[in-house]
Amino acid sequence: MRHRLTTQLTAVVLVGTFACTGQREVARNGRRKVTIGIQVSPAMALMMVAQDKGFFRQQGLDVELKEFTAGKFALQAFLAGAVDFAVSGEVPVALATLQGNSLRVVTQVVERTRNEVRVVALRDGNITDPAAYFLRKKRKLATSFGGGPEFFTYSFLRHYQIRPDQVEIISQKPEDMPAALATGSVDAVAIFEPFAYFAEHRSKRSVMAFPDAGIYSELYVLAASPAQLESKAHEIAGMVHALATAGDFVDSNTTEAKRSCRSTRSSTWKLSRPSGPHLCSGPHSHRISSASGRRRPIGRGRLGSCRPARRPLTFRH
Repeated sequence: MRHRLTTQLTAVVLVGTFACTGQREVARNGRRKVTIGIQVSPAMALMMVAQDKGFFRQQGLDVELKEFTAGKFALQAFLAGAVDFAVSGEVPVALATLQGNSLRVVTQVVERTRNEVRVVALRDGNITDPAAYFLRKKRKLATSFGGGPEFFTYSFLRHYQIRPDQVEIISQKPEDMPAALATGSVDAVAIFEPFAYFAEHRSKRSVMAFPDAGIYSELYVLAASPAQLESKAHEIAGMVHALATAGDFVDSNTTEAKRSCRSTRSSTWKLSRPSGPHLCSGPHSHRISSASGRRRPIGRGRLGSCRPARRPLTFRH
C-alpha cells in the first residue's frame, strides 16, 4: 500500500473563513479549550511564542501545552484521546499511519532542522572520524526507537558505511540517555535537543559530537484526526492563524520572542541552554513550499539560531 503526502488546503481556507466570524463566536461561546501535546524541544518555538503572546487567545482558543520528552509520546497520548492534538516529528506520524491509524497533518511548525538530532559519544583517544570510531570496536549506541532519532541512526550508519551489525543499537528513553553516557553504560547516544545538549555538557567524561546537517532534517508537524477537520474546524483554523502570527512576531521582535520561549518552556528545558543568544536554540529553516510547489520567503527574523516556518502549510496523509 502506498502512503502519499498530498497537499490539502482545508485549514488554510478555514483561517480566512473564521477570521471574520471568530470574534462573534468567541463572544457567544467563550474560548474553546484545546490541549496540544508537544515535545520538549527548541523546535516548539512558534508554539511557545503563540502561547505566551496570547495569539491563541486572540483566535478564541484556551490552549494548554502538555509537554512530553518525545514527540512519539505526544502522538501516543493523542491516539489514546488524552490530548486534542499533538506535535511530533514526521517519523512517528508515518509509522502510526502504516500501523492503520488515520491521521491528518494539519500544518508543519518547522520545515527543516539542522543538527537537532546528532550522535554524542565518549571520546576514544584522538579519534574524531565517525567511521573510525565505530569500526575500531563494537560500540553500544542508544537511540529512541519509533521516532526521528532511530531513522537518523540508520541514516548516519549508512552515510559512514557502517553496517548495523557492527554496532549494538539499543532503545532508551531520551531523558535517560545523558546519564547512560555519563556512567559509561553506553558508548554513544543519538538523540535530539535538549537531551543531546545534556549529554554533551552534563558528563564528567570527555565526550564529542558527530553533527552532520546533511544526513537528516527532522520535521515537526501538528497532527489531527480526519473527523477533527470538521468537528474542530474552528480550532484548527485558529491554531494555524496563531502560528502564522507568531512567525510575524518573531520577525519583528526577536528579543521579546526569546523571552517568550524562556517563560513558556518547562523547567527541564530551561536547564538545557545557558542564558544568552542561544536562549531559544534550535535551528529551523524559514522558507516553506507553497501548494503550487514554488518556494516563497516566509520571514527574515531569527530566534537565536532558530528560524521558524512562518506560514504553516496543510497536508493530508
